[in-house]
Amino acid sequence: IGDAAFESCSNLETVTFGKGIEKVGTNAFDMCYKLKGVFITDLEAWCNISFEGGFITNPLKLAKHLYLNGEEITDLIIPDGTTSIKSQAFWGAEFISSIYIPDGVTSIERLAFAGCITAESVHLPSTLVSIGWGAFSADSMITTLKIPQKVSEIDDFAFDACDGISSVVVEWSTPLPISNYTFRNRAKAELYVPAGCKASYEAADYWKEFKEIVEMEKPELLKCATPTIAYDHGELVFACETEGVTFVSE
Repeated sequence: IGDAAFESCSNLETVTFGKGIEKVGTNAFDMCYKLKGVFITDLEAWCNISFEGGFITNPLKLAKHLYLNGEEITDLIIPDGTTSIKSQAFWGAEFISSIYIPDGVTSIERLAFAGCITAESVHLPSTLVSIGWGAFSADSMITTLKIPQKVSEIDDFAFDACDGISSVVVEWSTPLPISNYTFRNRAKAELYVPAGCKASYEAADYWKEFKEIVEMEKPELLKCATPTIAYDHGELVFACETEGVTFVSE
């Protein structure tokens, strides 16, 4: 869909996206102020659309409501197999109440979930590596945020205007570099860090400005009562009947 393709279509009320659409040009739906619904049939394909620049490139920014196979999405579950959430994918989806992003997703791009103002919870996957500019900005009802250990980049404004956040949980032993605009609500939120790392965060720019920094206790190490180690096709295989035990090589 080209730049400004439907600009000023003042009576346009709904848009249906086929799963073959890959790119939407700048301001493609600008000034379509009567939009009230975007309809899709493939959520993974929607996550992969490249919305390029502009303020109203994604019609969802005006429509507010997103429908999958005719049903409005309120609890958003990103499908398995998705690896990236492209820029602006859910920007302005004001009636989404929860966001679940599964393992396999490695990047959340610019403004991907910005303006989801009724979202009360977000689950970030353990595979996540980068969080883009303004990715969750203005998601003001989110209260708790857990950032996975593999995240190595959080861009400016990623959680700007998330005024409801009261606790942030991180898993890095060394604080990740952030800016003044990453968590602007930090003075009102508690920060939970790994055991033994509190001093590092108290000395780190912007992290030290959280209301309180709390060290998390180390989880109890479960010991296996009946371990079994076998050699199978060139690999050591560990098995155990004790629930919750995993093999640690160190």
